[in-house]
Amino acid sequence: MSPVTDLIVGTKTDYHAIAVMWALKQLGRSPLLWDGLSIDDGHMHLAIDGGRSSLALNGHQVETLHSLWFRRQIPYKEFANVTPEAHKFLKRELYEADRVLCAFLEKISKFTVCGSPSKVALSKVHQLQVARDVGFRVPKTLITNQFDAVRSFVTGTRSIVKHFAPHYFMRRDHSQLRVVGTSEVGELMDIDPRSVEIAPAIYQERVDKSYEVRLTVVGDKLFPAKIFSDDGDAFLDWRSELGKAHCKVAPCKLGPQVEQSALRLMRRLNLEYGCIDLAVSKLDEIYFLEVNPGGQFLFIEDLIPEYPILHAFCSLLAQGRRDFALNDTWRSKLTMRAFERSDDFYEWEQVYARKDDDHFITYIG
Repeated sequence: MSPVTDLIVGTKTDYHAIAVMWALKQLGRSPLLWDGLSIDDGHMHLAIDGGRSSLALNGHQVETLHSLWFRRQIPYKEFANVTPEAHKFLKRELYEADRVLCAFLEKISKFTVCGSPSKVALSKVHQLQVARDVGFRVPKTLITNQFDAVRSFVTGTRSIVKHFAPHYFMRRDHSQLRVVGTSEVGELMDIDPRSVEIAPAIYQERVDKSYEVRLTVVGDKLFPAKIFSDDGDAFLDWRSELGKAHCKVAPCKLGPQVEQSALRLMRRLNLEYGCIDLAVSKLDEIYFLEVNPGGQFLFIEDLIPEYPILHAFCSLLAQGRRDFALNDTWRSKLTMRAFERSDDFYEWEQVYARKDDDHFITYIG
Protein backbone atom coordinates (compact mmCIF):
# COMPACT_ATOMS: atom_id res chain seq x y z
CA MET A 1 0.00 0.00 0.00
CA SER A 2 1.54 3.33 -1.12
CA PRO A 3 2.07 6.04 1.48
CA VAL A 4 -0.62 8.72 1.34
CA THR A 5 0.48 11.85 -0.57
CA ASP A 6 -2.67 13.96 -0.20
CA LEU A 7 -5.33 13.82 2.49
CA ILE A 8 -8.90 15.09 2.30
CA VAL A 9 -10.68 15.52 5.62
CA GLY A 10 -14.32 15.29 4.60
CA THR A 11 -17.15 12.84 4.13
CA LYS A 12 -17.87 10.07 1.67
CA THR A 13 -21.30 11.55 0.93
CA ASP A 14 -19.71 14.72 -0.48
CA TYR A 15 -19.52 15.01 -4.26
CA HIS A 16 -16.64 17.53 -4.11
CA ALA A 17 -14.42 15.32 -1.98
CA ILE A 18 -14.94 12.30 -4.26
CA ALA A 19 -14.38 14.35 -7.44
CA VAL A 20 -11.10 15.76 -6.13
CA MET A 21 -10.01 12.27 -4.99
CA TRP A 22 -10.66 10.96 -8.52
CA ALA A 23 -8.76 13.82 -10.17
CA LEU A 24 -5.75 13.43 -7.90
CA LYS A 25 -5.60 9.73 -8.73
CA GLN A 26 -5.61 10.60 -12.44
CA LEU A 27 -2.48 12.65 -11.74
CA GLY A 28 -0.79 9.55 -10.31
CA ARG A 29 -1.08 10.57 -6.68
CA SER A 30 -2.17 8.51 -3.65
CA PRO A 31 -4.97 10.48 -1.97
CA LEU A 32 -6.98 9.36 1.03
CA LEU A 33 -10.36 10.54 2.28
CA TRP A 34 -10.71 10.64 6.07
CA ASP A 35 -14.30 11.07 7.21
CA GLY A 36 -14.02 10.98 10.95
CA LEU A 37 -13.39 8.68 13.87
CA SER A 38 -15.62 5.65 14.26
CA ILE A 39 -15.66 2.17 15.72
CA ASP A 40 -15.89 0.60 12.25
CA ASP A 41 -13.73 2.35 9.65
CA GLY A 42 -12.43 5.39 11.49
CA HIS A 43 -9.31 4.08 13.24
CA MET A 44 -6.35 6.37 13.94
CA HIS A 45 -2.95 5.16 15.16
CA LEU A 46 -0.59 7.95 16.22
CA ALA A 47 2.64 6.79 17.83
CA ILE A 48 5.42 8.96 19.26
CA ASP A 49 8.68 7.24 20.06
CA GLY A 50 11.65 9.39 20.94
CA GLY A 51 12.26 11.79 18.08
CA ARG A 52 10.02 9.95 15.62
CA SER A 53 6.26 10.11 15.10
CA SER A 54 4.13 7.86 12.94
CA LEU A 55 0.50 7.98 11.90
CA ALA A 56 -1.84 5.48 10.25
CA LEU A 57 -5.45 6.11 9.29
CA ASN A 58 -7.47 2.95 8.67
CA GLY A 59 -4.23 1.12 8.02
CA HIS A 60 -2.96 3.70 5.51
CA GLN A 61 0.47 5.01 6.48
CA VAL A 62 0.60 8.80 6.62
CA GLU A 63 4.12 10.17 6.83
CA THR A 64 4.82 13.60 5.35
CA LEU A 65 1.74 14.88 3.55
CA HIS A 66 2.26 16.83 0.35
CA SER A 67 -1.16 18.46 0.68
CA LEU A 68 -4.04 18.52 3.14
CA TRP A 69 -7.57 19.77 2.44
CA PHE A 70 -10.10 20.27 5.21
CA ARG A 71 -13.13 19.97 2.98
CA ARG A 72 -15.95 19.36 5.45
CA GLN A 73 -14.61 18.29 8.79
CA ILE A 74 -16.88 16.02 10.83
CA PRO A 75 -14.95 14.82 13.91
CA TYR A 76 -16.69 11.49 14.37
CA LYS A 77 -19.51 9.32 13.09
CA GLU A 78 -22.56 8.77 15.22
CA PHE A 79 -22.24 5.91 17.69
CA ALA A 80 -24.81 3.51 19.08
CA ASN A 81 -25.16 1.18 22.05
CA VAL A 82 -23.62 3.66 24.48
CA THR A 83 -25.20 4.21 27.89
CA PRO A 84 -26.60 7.73 28.46
CA GLU A 85 -24.13 8.25 31.29
CA ALA A 86 -21.17 7.68 28.96
CA HIS A 87 -22.52 9.58 25.96
CA LYS A 88 -21.34 13.06 27.00
CA PHE A 89 -17.90 11.75 28.02
CA LEU A 90 -17.43 9.83 24.77
CA LYS A 91 -18.50 12.80 22.66
CA ARG A 92 -15.95 15.02 24.40
CA GLU A 93 -13.20 12.42 24.01
CA LEU A 94 -13.87 12.06 20.27
CA TYR A 95 -13.80 15.83 19.76
CA GLU A 96 -10.52 16.13 21.64
CA ALA A 97 -8.95 13.20 19.76
CA ASP A 98 -10.02 14.77 16.46
CA ARG A 99 -8.50 18.11 17.51
CA VAL A 100 -5.19 16.39 18.31
CA LEU A 101 -5.26 14.53 15.00
CA CYS A 102 -6.01 17.62 12.89
CA ALA A 103 -3.27 19.65 14.58
CA PHE A 104 -0.80 16.84 13.85
CA LEU A 105 -1.95 16.62 10.22
CA GLU A 106 -1.33 20.34 9.70
CA LYS A 107 2.11 19.95 11.26
CA ILE A 108 3.17 17.21 8.82
CA SER A 109 1.54 18.78 5.75
CA LYS A 110 3.61 20.86 3.35
CA PHE A 111 0.53 22.63 1.97
CA THR A 112 -2.85 23.01 3.68
CA VAL A 113 -6.13 24.32 2.27
CA CYS A 114 -8.83 25.50 4.68
CA GLY A 115 -6.73 24.82 7.78
CA SER A 116 -6.41 26.79 11.00
CA PRO A 117 -6.34 30.28 9.36
CA SER A 118 -9.75 29.63 7.85
CA LYS A 119 -11.31 29.46 11.31
CA VAL A 120 -10.35 33.12 11.81
CA ALA A 121 -11.37 33.96 8.24
CA LEU A 122 -14.86 32.56 8.87
CA SER A 123 -15.60 35.49 11.18
CA LYS A 124 -18.11 37.65 9.29
CA VAL A 125 -16.92 40.81 11.03
CA HIS A 126 -13.27 40.08 10.26
CA GLN A 127 -14.10 39.42 6.62
CA LEU A 128 -15.96 42.70 6.25
CA GLN A 129 -13.18 44.68 7.94
CA VAL A 130 -10.47 43.16 5.74
CA ALA A 131 -12.61 43.59 2.61
CA ARG A 132 -13.03 47.27 3.43
CA ASP A 133 -9.29 47.62 4.04
CA VAL A 134 -8.38 46.14 0.63
CA GLY A 135 -10.72 48.44 -1.29
CA PHE A 136 -14.17 46.81 -1.39
CA ARG A 137 -17.40 48.55 -0.51
CA VAL A 138 -19.23 46.73 2.28
CA PRO A 139 -22.88 47.06 3.31
CA LYS A 140 -23.72 48.76 6.59
CA THR A 141 -23.84 45.86 9.06
CA LEU A 142 -25.03 45.17 12.59
CA ILE A 143 -24.57 41.92 14.54
CA THR A 144 -26.73 41.87 17.63
CA ASN A 145 -29.51 40.22 19.60
CA GLN A 146 -30.71 43.51 21.09
CA PHE A 147 -34.24 44.23 19.85
CA ASP A 148 -34.15 48.01 20.19
CA ALA A 149 -30.86 48.17 18.28
CA VAL A 150 -32.35 46.11 15.45
CA ARG A 151 -35.46 48.27 15.30
CA SER A 152 -33.34 51.42 15.14
CA PHE A 153 -31.09 49.92 12.45
CA VAL A 154 -33.90 48.88 10.10
CA THR A 155 -36.19 51.89 10.58
CA GLY A 156 -36.46 53.77 7.30
CA THR A 157 -33.97 51.44 5.57
CA ARG A 158 -34.49 48.35 3.46
CA SER A 159 -32.65 45.71 5.44
CA ILE A 160 -31.97 42.00 5.40
CA VAL A 161 -31.16 39.47 8.09
CA LYS A 162 -28.69 36.61 7.64
CA HIS A 163 -27.58 33.80 9.91
CA PHE A 164 -24.12 32.51 10.71
CA ALA A 165 -24.47 28.99 9.30
CA PRO A 166 -26.69 27.13 6.83
CA HIS A 167 -29.39 24.88 8.19
CA TYR A 168 -32.41 22.95 6.96
CA PHE A 169 -35.57 21.79 8.70
CA MET A 170 -37.06 18.75 6.98
CA ARG A 171 -40.05 16.57 7.72
CA ARG A 172 -39.08 12.95 8.21
CA ASP A 173 -41.21 11.92 5.24
CA HIS A 174 -39.37 14.57 3.13
CA SER A 175 -42.70 16.24 2.28
CA GLN A 176 -41.50 19.68 3.34
CA LEU A 177 -38.15 21.45 3.53
CA ARG A 178 -37.53 24.80 5.16
CA VAL A 179 -34.25 26.60 4.64
CA VAL A 180 -32.57 29.07 6.99
CA GLY A 181 -31.55 31.74 4.51
CA THR A 182 -31.39 35.45 3.85
CA SER A 183 -34.67 37.28 4.55
CA GLU A 184 -35.84 40.83 4.19
CA VAL A 185 -36.64 42.50 7.51
CA GLY A 186 -40.20 43.72 7.55
CA GLU A 187 -42.18 45.64 10.14
CA LEU A 188 -40.96 44.79 13.66
CA MET A 189 -43.86 46.28 15.61
CA ASP A 190 -45.77 42.98 15.76
CA ILE A 191 -42.76 40.72 16.42
CA ASP A 192 -42.13 39.30 19.88
CA PRO A 193 -38.78 40.86 20.92
CA ARG A 194 -37.71 37.48 22.28
CA SER A 195 -37.58 36.09 18.73
CA VAL A 196 -34.79 38.59 18.05
CA GLU A 197 -33.07 38.39 21.42
CA ILE A 198 -32.84 34.59 21.60
CA ALA A 199 -29.73 34.64 19.35
CA PRO A 200 -27.58 37.23 17.55
CA ALA A 201 -28.02 37.55 13.79
CA ILE A 202 -26.44 39.60 11.00
CA TYR A 203 -28.47 42.63 9.90
CA GLN A 204 -27.42 44.56 6.79
CA GLU A 205 -28.68 47.32 4.58
CA ARG A 206 -30.08 45.77 1.41
CA VAL A 207 -27.96 46.65 -1.62
CA ASP A 208 -30.06 47.72 -4.62
CA LYS A 209 -28.61 44.92 -6.73
CA SER A 210 -28.48 44.54 -10.47
CA TYR A 211 -26.89 41.09 -10.19
CA GLU A 212 -24.41 39.10 -8.12
CA VAL A 213 -21.02 37.58 -8.82
CA ARG A 214 -19.79 34.29 -7.40
CA LEU A 215 -16.02 34.63 -7.58
CA THR A 216 -14.25 31.30 -7.08
CA VAL A 217 -10.61 31.89 -6.13
CA VAL A 218 -8.19 28.97 -6.47
CA GLY A 219 -4.67 30.07 -5.55
CA ASP A 220 -4.07 33.07 -7.82
CA LYS A 221 -6.65 31.99 -10.42
CA LEU A 222 -10.03 33.75 -10.53
CA PHE A 223 -13.26 32.33 -11.95
CA PRO A 224 -16.02 34.99 -11.82
CA ALA A 225 -19.61 33.94 -12.56
CA LYS A 226 -22.47 36.39 -13.01
CA ILE A 227 -25.72 35.22 -11.40
CA PHE A 228 -28.86 37.03 -12.52
CA SER A 229 -32.55 36.68 -13.29
CA ASP A 230 -33.75 36.75 -16.86
CA ASP A 231 -36.60 39.06 -15.82
CA GLY A 232 -34.15 41.81 -14.87
CA ASP A 233 -34.69 41.64 -11.11
CA ALA A 234 -31.92 40.66 -8.73
CA PHE A 235 -32.48 37.81 -6.28
CA LEU A 236 -32.63 38.33 -2.56
CA ASP A 237 -30.60 35.12 -2.27
CA TRP A 238 -29.63 33.28 -5.47
CA ARG A 239 -28.99 30.01 -3.63
CA SER A 240 -32.71 29.34 -3.33
CA GLU A 241 -33.20 30.11 -7.04
CA LEU A 242 -30.32 28.14 -8.53
CA GLY A 243 -31.52 25.48 -10.94
CA LYS A 244 -34.76 27.27 -11.78
CA ALA A 245 -35.36 28.37 -15.37
CA HIS A 246 -35.23 32.10 -14.64
CA CYS A 247 -31.88 31.89 -12.79
CA LYS A 248 -28.99 32.39 -15.19
CA VAL A 249 -25.27 31.88 -14.61
CA ALA A 250 -22.70 33.16 -17.10
CA PRO A 251 -18.99 33.97 -17.23
CA CYS A 252 -18.12 37.59 -16.63
CA LYS A 253 -15.13 39.88 -16.30
CA LEU A 254 -14.05 41.95 -13.35
CA GLY A 255 -11.86 45.01 -13.59
CA PRO A 256 -8.19 44.76 -12.58
CA GLN A 257 -8.83 46.78 -9.42
CA VAL A 258 -11.52 44.33 -8.24
CA GLU A 259 -9.31 41.34 -9.11
CA GLN A 260 -6.41 42.78 -7.13
CA SER A 261 -8.68 43.53 -4.17
CA ALA A 262 -9.90 39.92 -4.23
CA LEU A 263 -6.36 38.52 -4.27
CA ARG A 264 -5.27 40.89 -1.49
CA LEU A 265 -8.29 39.82 0.55
CA MET A 266 -7.35 36.15 0.19
CA ARG A 267 -3.74 36.80 1.20
CA ARG A 268 -4.75 38.92 4.19
CA LEU A 269 -7.08 36.13 5.34
CA ASN A 270 -4.38 33.46 4.66
CA LEU A 271 -6.72 31.55 2.37
CA GLU A 272 -5.52 29.43 -0.55
CA TYR A 273 -9.06 28.89 -1.77
CA GLY A 274 -12.45 30.50 -1.24
CA CYS A 275 -15.73 31.58 -2.82
CA ILE A 276 -16.33 35.33 -2.70
CA ASP A 277 -19.87 36.65 -3.06
CA LEU A 278 -20.15 40.13 -4.57
CA ALA A 279 -23.21 42.28 -5.29
CA VAL A 280 -23.24 44.73 -8.19
CA SER A 281 -25.60 47.66 -7.63
CA LYS A 282 -27.76 49.44 -10.19
CA LEU A 283 -25.03 52.12 -10.16
CA ASP A 284 -22.37 49.49 -10.98
CA GLU A 285 -20.88 49.73 -7.50
CA ILE A 286 -19.39 46.42 -6.31
CA TYR A 287 -20.09 45.35 -2.73
CA PHE A 288 -18.34 42.56 -0.87
CA LEU A 289 -20.81 40.28 0.93
CA GLU A 290 -18.74 37.36 2.22
CA VAL A 291 -16.09 34.77 1.46
CA ASN A 292 -16.61 31.08 2.18
CA PRO A 293 -13.36 29.09 2.62
CA GLY A 294 -15.29 25.82 2.19
CA GLY A 295 -17.72 26.89 -0.52
CA GLN A 296 -19.05 24.71 -3.31
CA PHE A 297 -17.33 25.19 -6.67
CA LEU A 298 -18.30 22.36 -9.01
CA PHE A 299 -21.78 23.74 -9.73
CA ILE A 300 -20.04 26.68 -11.40
CA GLU A 301 -18.06 24.34 -13.67
CA ASP A 302 -21.27 22.45 -14.39
CA LEU A 303 -22.97 25.66 -15.57
CA ILE A 304 -19.84 27.16 -17.18
CA PRO A 305 -17.87 24.17 -18.57
CA GLU A 306 -15.13 26.41 -19.96
CA TYR A 307 -14.06 27.18 -16.39
CA PRO A 308 -11.56 24.41 -15.44
CA ILE A 309 -12.18 24.67 -11.70
CA LEU A 310 -11.73 20.99 -10.81
CA HIS A 311 -8.48 20.96 -12.80
CA ALA A 312 -7.37 24.14 -11.04
CA PHE A 313 -8.20 22.92 -7.55
CA CYS A 314 -6.39 19.60 -8.00
CA SER A 315 -3.41 21.43 -9.51
CA LEU A 316 -3.33 23.68 -6.44
CA LEU A 317 -3.13 20.61 -4.18
CA ALA A 318 -0.72 18.65 -6.40
CA GLN A 319 1.72 21.54 -6.89
CA GLY A 320 1.27 22.97 -3.40
CA ARG A 321 1.49 26.64 -4.25
CA ARG A 322 -0.75 29.60 -5.08
CA ASP A 323 0.89 30.28 -8.45
CA PHE A 324 0.30 26.77 -9.77
CA ALA A 325 0.29 26.10 -13.51
CA LEU A 326 -2.56 24.58 -15.49
CA ASN A 327 -1.34 21.77 -17.71
CA ASP A 328 -3.00 21.84 -21.13
CA THR A 329 -2.59 18.07 -21.42
CA TRP A 330 -4.91 17.57 -18.45
CA ARG A 331 -7.33 20.40 -19.18
CA SER A 332 -9.80 18.21 -21.07
CA LYS A 333 -9.27 15.18 -18.82
CA LEU A 334 -9.75 16.58 -15.30
CA THR A 335 -13.26 17.90 -15.77
CA MET A 336 -16.44 17.42 -13.86
CA ARG A 337 -18.02 15.71 -16.85
CA ALA A 338 -15.10 13.32 -17.21
CA PHE A 339 -15.47 12.46 -13.53
CA GLU A 340 -19.16 11.71 -14.01
CA ARG A 341 -18.26 9.21 -16.74
CA SER A 342 -15.81 7.40 -14.46
CA ASP A 343 -16.17 4.17 -12.49
CA ASP A 344 -15.41 6.12 -9.31
CA PHE A 345 -18.49 8.28 -9.84
CA TYR A 346 -20.68 5.30 -10.68
CA GLU A 347 -19.63 3.46 -7.50
CA TRP A 348 -20.11 6.58 -5.38
CA GLU A 349 -23.52 7.29 -6.89
CA GLN A 350 -24.77 3.76 -6.14
CA VAL A 351 -23.86 3.97 -2.46
CA TYR A 352 -23.65 7.59 -1.31
CA ALA A 353 -25.39 9.96 -3.74
CA ARG A 354 -28.45 11.77 -2.42
CA LYS A 355 -27.75 10.69 1.14
CA ASP A 356 -28.93 13.26 3.68
CA ASP A 357 -26.17 14.97 5.63
CA ASP A 358 -27.52 15.08 9.16
CA HIS A 359 -24.83 17.58 10.07
CA PHE A 360 -26.96 20.33 8.45
CA ILE A 361 -30.49 18.97 8.87
CA THR A 362 -33.00 19.00 11.72
CA TYR A 363 -35.80 16.50 11.20
CA ILE A 364 -39.26 17.49 12.41
CA GLY A 365 -42.66 15.83 12.53
